[in-house]
Amino acid sequence: MLQFVIMPLLAYLTEPFPWEPDSRVDWNSICANFNVSKCNNIVLLQARHDSLTLAHGVAYGFWAAYDVHREVVELYSSESFLLKMPLYLFYSKEAHERTLALSAGIINASDFYAVTMSTYIGFPLAYTCTWALPTSSPSRIEAYLPLEFHIFKLLLRLDLSFIINRIVQRDYYRHYSHLERFLILFGLNGNDTIYYIVVGGPTSIVVLNPYMAFAFFMDFLMSLDFICRAVIRICQLDNYIVFFFATIYLSRTLWFTYGGLSLTSYIIKRLKFVRFHPINPTLIALAMTTFAGPLTYYQSRIDFFMDFYYILLNEVSTVPENTIEILHAGWLFMFSIILMPPCSTLDLSSLANSI
Repeated sequence: MLQFVIMPLLAYLTEPFPWEPDSRVDWNSICANFNVSKCNNIVLLQARHDSLTLAHGVAYGFWAAYDVHREVVELYSSESFLLKMPLYLFYSKEAHERTLALSAGIINASDFYAVTMSTYIGFPLAYTCTWALPTSSPSRIEAYLPLEFHIFKLLLRLDLSFIINRIVQRDYYRHYSHLERFLILFGLNGNDTIYYIVVGGPTSIVVLNPYMAFAFFMDFLMSLDFICRAVIRICQLDNYIVFFFATIYLSRTLWFTYGGLSLTSYIIKRLKFVRFHPINPTLIALAMTTFAGPLTYYQSRIDFFMDFYYILLNEVSTVPENTIEILHAGWLFMFSIILMPPCSTLDLSSLANSI
């Protein structure tokens, strides 16, 4: 049960605490004084400078302010060349077109660069810089939010931990003390029969609470900057430690699953002709914690998902050529997690017979 009590605070395995120095650059404030072209040049110049910290022969570098990804890519004229580029999953239309021009030999490697701004409902979350050298093509992402936002999130997470502990004590563990007191006072009334007390876990009391799922959903919305970084870090296997902590960070999305289960439970009570198989909330927690990272990684390696996410990021909303909107892709990711357990428990044969 301890894992659920401390789960709101597990985010700080990846996120900095509010009182730690924030070395990230607030590009929103800087770029407010320049046009888009000038801003992109400033961001790209800083990204090139930061990439010098990446050691020779190392593909990935991770720091508090930014991440750097370097990959050797063989140039050839083909649409599939895009899939070989680092972090193509997050390319804007401008980056997409420049990459095709690079593969076709229209522009030289020294002339290839792109600065992509990732937004959520128009609010900038991250800047990704991509450029090419004769032997490599590094990509770098930087994410940020104001310090006041981090402080608010810390207070929310502390409250969530306290509330989870309170719910468990109030609705579950306090009955132990009642049982112990009654057994001491009254015993078994002289009965020599052996009684076995079967005790379950309080997992379902917490995870099927819709208010808890909603609170974690709000935490998810307030942490989009670090979720972007976690997804980026999961899309690599050069550094397993970074991959592990990013997986732990994304495992908090299991509360989407619990929210989906609460909603499903409410609906099927009104659909008498649909039958579901029982499931174990604890097994769901273990499964989501284990597979959230690997599933995200494999999505970043499958052509279909890469092309589909490109459409969601660039084509669904009207955005500038150098911008991607993560709203729709984020909701798709969330709903795919929400729907997995309910769909896996649906008895399709009973549904077909009722129809």
